[in-house]
Amino acid sequence: MPRHLSLETFPGQRSLRWQSGITLGGVVAALFATLAMRVVDPGAIYLFFYASVVFSALYGGLQAGLLTTALSALACAYFFLPPDNSFAVNATGAATLSVFCLIAVSTCLLLASAQAAQQRAEAAHQRLERAHRHLQLTARVTEIMALPLNWKAVLTNAANVVAPHFADWCLITLLDESDQLYDLVVAHPDIAGLRAVRELACAYPPGLHALTELPMVMQTGQIDLGHPLAAADVAAIAQDAAHRERLTALELHSYLCVPLQYYDRTLGAITFLWAESERQNGPAELDWALDFARRCTQVIVNATSMTRPQYAVVVAQTAWAAVRDEISAPVRWRATGEAETTV
Repeated sequence: MPRHLSLETFPGQRSLRWQSGITLGGVVAALFATLAMRVVDPGAIYLFFYASVVFSALYGGLQAGLLTTALSALACAYFFLPPDNSFAVNATGAATLSVFCLIAVSTCLLLASAQAAQQRAEAAHQRLERAHRHLQLTARVTEIMALPLNWKAVLTNAANVVAPHFADWCLITLLDESDQLYDLVVAHPDIAGLRAVRELACAYPPGLHALTELPMVMQTGQIDLGHPLAAADVAAIAQDAAHRERLTALELHSYLCVPLQYYDRTLGAITFLWAESERQNGPAELDWALDFARRCTQVIVNATSMTRPQYAVVVAQTAWAAVRDEISAPVRWRATGEAETTV
């Protein structure tokens, strides 16, 4: 099941209950404020109603602002425009009411446009921040993978960099010689959390992988986009009450599992889990995870066997070296009765 991205709720996306409450509260407050103000300035009819329209549009969205405008117009027509206690206003009242509605609707539209622009700007800023963070992380991973270390140490160090900066947990799972899955590394910045996961894996195998679709990823080589891990999901997976308590204590809320694919063979998988940091994973995180998986796959292949392109390059280089040596070898000849000459 694909995971649903969680976006911040902006004023234009408030619930109907919230919009109704903002609208009714604003109109009622404006009505009583205008009644009180009428004693001091009988001509100040629209001031508080216009303020309620602005407030509703800001905190309830465009629909709430337009609804407040309509209710405010009805309230002004019935309570304050002659004749009183009637919606049949005279020509002067109708003109002023029309001007109020025009200004109020224009204000609602302008505020809605400003909110939409702010939402787009904040989303673009967040994308830029994620891209910058991913570039920095890629640079650190590249430095680690260039070190002259054992490939297992390289992957372990890379996962320990990924865990706190990209996801809260990073698990690299591989196939051993007997085609059995084992976790090469379980990375997490907190030692207590690592100890809890090790105890969980010993008591309730396969540990954290019970929350993911790792067997499917290994069998098909497809990506498991994951889904929000709700309390009901944990309860369905848990083998008993103690198991449920241990899983709940980890506070996991989403995951992503990508295969380590080399041609038509799946060498393993990398599982990223998000928990206490409350970070969310989306398309940008998926792209970075796939790139990291390709780099890890290349490290494994380079250390354990020669890739097909590398083999072809080596063969070509060897053949060219032989031809080059043959061509560049000095030619020695000697004519009859003369000394040997080298060209």
